[in-house]
Amino acid sequence: MSPRGVAISMLAVSGVAVGHIVGYGVAHPQAAAREAALGGHAYLPAAATVAIPLGVVAALAWAIRTSRQLGLAGAIPFRTLALAQLGVFAVQEVGERVAVGDAASGVLTERGVWFGLLAQVAVAYLITRSIDAVRRVVRLLTGGGRVLRDLVCPPVSIVPVVVRVQRAVAVSVGLRAPPVVGAR
Repeated sequence: MSPRGVAISMLAVSGVAVGHIVGYGVAHPQAAAREAALGGHAYLPAAATVAIPLGVVAALAWAIRTSRQLGLAGAIPFRTLALAQLGVFAVQEVGERVAVGDAASGVLTERGVWFGLLAQVAVAYLITRSIDAVRRVVRLLTGGGRVLRDLVCPPVSIVPVVVRVQRAVAVSVGLRAPPVVGAR
């Protein structure tokens, strides 16, 4: 998989975790109702503690890596990330229902799913705009130089050094003086 594909995958998984939490939080503001709606989500807190930091690292790494290219090249397209998040979220919700023994069609009646779908789009938008903002800041701070390569492996210049060696000759100057060392 290309570095761009890896970044999009990591961002999508992270975005799904955030969108999941936001969607169910908005749909069920009361804790008791939210707990009931989150029946098949026992794994979500542990998964989110891993997925969200990985997504932040992926976003920062991609922003730094592509900071030289402020145009469309190197940008994570909003539509691509949103579609990836929507797909992962939908499959995840159906899988959660099936895993706890509920009918897969239960996703259609759960408000948390509908708010979660909207949250996926909003989170994808925020992620792509945040990456673009970080790219611009990095470019501004570095003057558009080679950012990641210079951070990891500073450029090395090889300067040829010429050493000139002269042969020294001892010459007597007088009867009582020590020999004088000079170049020939």
